Amino acid sequence: MGFFHMTTVRFYLSSKELKRGVAVLSGEQFHHLVRVRRGRVGDRVRVFDEQGREFEGKVCEIRKDRALIRLIAECLPSAPPSIEITLLQALPKGRKMDLIVQKTTELGVWKIIPLITERTVVRLPRPDRVARWNRIALESCRQSERRSIPLVSPVTRLEELDLASLSGLRIILCEGAERGLKEALRGTAEDKVVLMVGPEGGWSPSEVELGLQRGFIRAGLGRRILRTDTAGIIGVALVQYERGDLG
Repeated sequence: MGFFHMTTVRFYLSSKELKRGVAVLSGEQFHHLVRVRRGRVGDRVRVFDEQGREFEGKVCEIRKDRALIRLIAECLPSAPPSIEITLLQALPKGRKMDLIVQKTTELGVWKIIPLITERTVVRLPRPDRVARWNRIALESCRQSERRSIPLVSPVTRLEELDLASLSGLRIILCEGAERGLKEALRGTAEDKVVLMVGPEGGWSPSEVELGLQRGFIRAGLGRRILRTDTAGIIGVALVQYERGDLG
């Protein structure tokens, strides 16, 4: 008979909500603990905050609409990431951005900036869509046992992108590049990478030229033509494999 490992359920609360050694779960998190996980008084849980801290806790009381968690001890701090990846992702059609945010968060992306480009075929999304992407990132952190929460920034147009705060190796993924992503990464010791991924229709020549003028180098992902959502996820995974903590 086989055995499987049950991971300790994790919850996110802001640092302001973790005072005096007690945390309160309400709303969706209360529902997840009591209805989904069938939590009971005495169960062990973990709670993490936006500062990267994580605590061992025990359910000490369950009320009608909330649960009280007694914080027992702070967990050892996690090692800082070996590389910080910022993903500049041209907006894809439909709900594909949801998947990009979810999977790249699991892979350890540091920041995501959605882009509007010349060939982007979707309209500028409402502000609540960005809030949704940040909730998806938070949920991915909870499930993947990640403590640092990536920020999904407001959507910006490529020509208005402020690169002043984005230091490190800048790479634009495009077809026909003279080098692959692996080669581009091995040619530098930078611990920060800015990865720019184009839309379904690809970059326009003027956008590639703009990227080169702003310090980006061209790199490709091989002979296959990948969808933009696939390229973003694979690109982050390859950077983590070559320079980060994947594999």
